[in-house]
Amino acid sequence: MNEKKSEGIAQFMARWCIDGWKGKLPLKAMFWGGGAVWFIGFALERGVVTLFRVPQSPYYAGELYVLDSLLRLCEWILMAAFVWWCIGVWRSVDHEVPGVWPTTARGIVALLVISNAISAFVGLSR
Repeated sequence: MNEKKSEGIAQFMARWCIDGWKGKLPLKAMFWGGGAVWFIGFALERGVVTLFRVPQSPYYAGELYVLDSLLRLCEWILMAAFVWWCIGVWRSVDHEVPGVWPTTARGIVALLVISNAISAFVGLSR
């Protein structure tokens, strides 16, 4: 009865997300792995938006209501992923040995949060 239970990709990702949120992942895995997930999603979403804003494109993304809705949904998902990443990195620092790397990671997270907040306020004032 020594059957190994194989964990599916969905269970692995769910556990990885929950452990990341709780700060149980190592800082390097959370910072670089979680950051890569967020950055790749952001780059794909921006690429699609840019593609539809090219002057030669026959359609503007705002004219395609389904595409526009999907892009807005994607932006909300990316915002949630960014919040998850920031909180996960911040909490992962608590489980690291104090030093330059944990302080740098928290500093980067703080700068990104501040810069996003400023860019949101600047965008609202236009």
